[in-house]
Amino acid sequence: MPSTPQFHVSEVSSSYWNVTFSNGPINLMDVDTIEQLADLVDRMEQAPDLTVVVFRSDNPLRLPGG
Repeated sequence: MPSTPQFHVSEVSSSYWNVTFSNGPINLMDVDTIEQLADLVDRMEQAPDLTVVVFRSDNPLRLPGG
C-alpha cells in the first residue's frame, strides 16, 4: 500500500521551491519519511536550475506551557 505523501512541493519557480512537511500532529520522522525525503532529494538533484529550497512544517510550533 502506498504511503501518504509527507512532503508537498510548491515550485515557485525553476530555481525556488517551497517544501512543506506534514506527518501527524508532531511531524514524526519514520521509515516513510526517510524514503520520501530520499526521493525528494533525487528530484532536487534532477532540477538543474534549482538553487533555493525552503522547508517548513505544516504543524505550528507548540512551546511548553503555550
